[in-house]
Amino acid sequence: MCDNDNAGQGMIRLEPAAFKSVAALPLWAGLEGHLAVASVLSGTVPGSVYFDDSGAPRSVLVQAGDRFHLGGSPAGDAWRRSLRSFLLRQANPPRPEMEGCISDFWIT
Repeated sequence: MCDNDNAGQGMIRLEPAAFKSVAALPLWAGLEGHLAVASVLSGTVPGSVYFDDSGAPRSVLVQAGDRFHLGGSPAGDAWRRSLRSFLLRQANPPRPEMEGCISDFWIT
């Protein structure tokens, strides 16, 4: 159902076959208007879904191409550290000036 491939210690990547099973979770509140999120969850568009906890998720990240959507509520320190590291690795190419930007929002 999930793995920790390249996400980091505090992030769990959900396997695409399980996307539809999590579509009803309350984590998506506020993201209903984002077509990319709905498209990834329905399997129409390729993407990735990451949670902080597979048993009782509080935070979620949806990646659709080069777009990222955060949902839920801020989780613990492990999630925030992993999320920050993940987003820095996704910068193409990685740029040192992103360090300050990423620490300035939700991930502090």
